[in-house]
Amino acid sequence: MERKRCAHCGCPLNPNGLARNQNYCGNNECQRARKRLWQKQKRATDPDYKTNQKVRRSRQSADVAKMDASASASSVGSGS
Repeated sequence: MERKRCAHCGCPLNPNGLARNQNYCGNNECQRARKRLWQKQKRATDPDYKTNQKVRRSRQSADVAKMDASASASSVGSGS
């Protein structure tokens, strides 16, 4: 019997008995690839998910901009 291989890296899979359709190994890079593919497919088929992700990204970038602005305005020294 031929062993199943990871869809991302191609290494032999030792599938979890509880995950019948397992196609990716547990490697972090492979799990990120699996998540990216799921998100891409979800955005293509679910308009609500796509809209929510856009809103989330814009809020995150606004929060980072606020943190950057407040860090440069702070009068606290570097501690050296």
